Amino acid sequence: MDTGALLHGGISEPAASALDHVLLVVQINDWSLRTIAPIEMKTGFSWVQAKPACSLARVAASGGP
Repeated sequence: MDTGALLHGGISEPAASALDHVLLVVQINDWSLRTIAPIEMKTGFSWVQAKPACSLARVAASGGP
């Protein structure tokens, strides 16, 4: 499981102020097909089939009041 965040701000925002720009936090079920990954990494194109679509939790939490 991973955690994802939707941020409000530009890509040049400093890391120190990133928490001030979090709008939503959501849990992500990130799948990796580990038997296929080493074969794909040798091609130089990164993971194509070893990373299928991910799924998100049904609820996202906001940090606002």
